[in-house]
Amino acid sequence: MSDIVDIAQEKIEILHSAALAQRKPAGPVATGQCLYCGASLPPEMRWCNRECRDEWQFERDMSAQNG
Repeated sequence: MSDIVDIAQEKIEILHSAALAQRKPAGPVATGQCLYCGASLPPEMRWCNRECRDEWQFERDMSAQNG
């Protein structure tokens, strides 16, 4: 039989998992255009494909390293 602490811990874990599932990824705001190539996109998308996302991230990382 579970005691009150076990029940509370289960509820905390469920709420924590739900909160993490609703979190939006950190990063730039979607603009309706691919942030790398400029192609038109649905409002919630930031890149048109994985390659554009990766190239955008690579260029951002290089800029940060080089000042």
